[in-house]
Amino acid sequence: MAQFLNSTWRLTLSRKLAVWLLGFLGVLVIISRFIPQHYGGNLSVYLSWKASHPFWALLFEKIGLTNIYTSWLFIFLCSALFINTTACTLQRTYNLLSARKKECSIGLDSLKASKTYFKIDLIDAEPQAAEDKITALLKKRLFRVKRLESTAGTALIAIRGRFAEWFSPLFHFALILIFLGGAITGLTRFSGILELTESQIAIEDSANYIKIFEKGPLFNNAHRSFEIKLVRFTPVYLSTGEPKNFYSTIAFSNGWERTDTDIWVSKPGSYQGVLIYQGQINGISALLSLSNTKGEPISSSFFLFDKPKEIGKPLVAKHDISDAGVSFEGRLLPNPAWRKEGSGAAWKIRNPALDLKILKDKRTLYHGRLLLGQTAEFEGYRLTFEDAKYWSSYNIVIDKGRPIIFAGFWLGLISLGLLSLLNEKRISIIIQTGDKPTIHVAGNSNKYKASFREELVSFAADLKSALGVVKE
Repeated sequence: MAQFLNSTWRLTLSRKLAVWLLGFLGVLVIISRFIPQHYGGNLSVYLSWKASHPFWALLFEKIGLTNIYTSWLFIFLCSALFINTTACTLQRTYNLLSARKKECSIGLDSLKASKTYFKIDLIDAEPQAAEDKITALLKKRLFRVKRLESTAGTALIAIRGRFAEWFSPLFHFALILIFLGGAITGLTRFSGILELTESQIAIEDSANYIKIFEKGPLFNNAHRSFEIKLVRFTPVYLSTGEPKNFYSTIAFSNGWERTDTDIWVSKPGSYQGVLIYQGQINGISALLSLSNTKGEPISSSFFLFDKPKEIGKPLVAKHDISDAGVSFEGRLLPNPAWRKEGSGAAWKIRNPALDLKILKDKRTLYHGRLLLGQTAEFEGYRLTFEDAKYWSSYNIVIDKGRPIIFAGFWLGLISLGLLSLLNEKRISIIIQTGDKPTIHVAGNSNKYKASFREELVSFAADLKSALGVVKE
């Protein structure tokens, strides 16, 4: 049993296992780029591919290749890699702690066997005075000096960069954080689209999302339920009509306090752990009020008109007016000069006009142009064009694992940088007393051994000079 446990532990610590696991994960990621994914991918693309390839779609669905990132195989490989990394980190940390607790014993034979070994014969200096001068020289070079007893004489160990080796397990710990954050993200992440018109308020809740991209199995509708209000939307366009950027002022409110923040495409906002990203789908929204012929109000709603693909073309929309049992097709012009101006200024809302066609069972009840404040009458109803404002889409993301992933990323980047820069250096010295006092010097370095040897030669030369030694 003990042999089996030892074999299992050695396999868990194996670097080859980590390489194989990373290789298999890489293959699955590559496969996901060729086979449309049902979960986490574009659903319309997946359904189109499934309709065109029913046999392969059925086969790949059964073996989990259409849901790779939620398949048991992918989860198993990620879990195995997590266990491997955790075990290596724990083992490495244990080894370092054991090495620090155990004082190094210095043997004269081991010093003489070193590739960087020097011997200095003491001629006039006393051993105690030589020890003081050696300690002073080492401290001047920023070494931490510790005195040990040795059967061969007085032993000194000088260490510089003693924490350099700790950055290796720290880097592995950063990988563990990234794995852990990724698991939390995959299980609890939520991502959806909200569409807001200026001055409109929406509650952060599933019912208000027009589209939900992701919903982790452990999310369980854990919404924050605060208010999101679009205070102001400012589109900026190039002279060609192409969008340059979109700016939004968003107000968050939890019933007691309100927080306003400005966001744009490259700068999301954040509130109570929820991220809100500026979307690139936007347009102008028309406020249409429905009343009866007596002027009694029935309903009032903003209807979204999509942004056209190029400047000069009207914004279009098709919507149902359920209170009147009709539908409409509309073409909205933001301003009278819409077709004439070929610049971003054409997007400014100035005296907008609405070309409106009201239909019932494919029968046209009204067809005409409405300016702000004007009314269309049909079958006992009045539809008034009350206002026009900008609207835009926003991607709302709830991701508890994101801060952990970022912490792991930065910790890994810092530890990897320090690991490559810092270097632990050790100089071992034995002052041998007796009829012929002698100083034995040897050293080792974990990295950059050539430069350390030059440093050790320089130290030996300074030591000889300080001790007044002419020859070795």
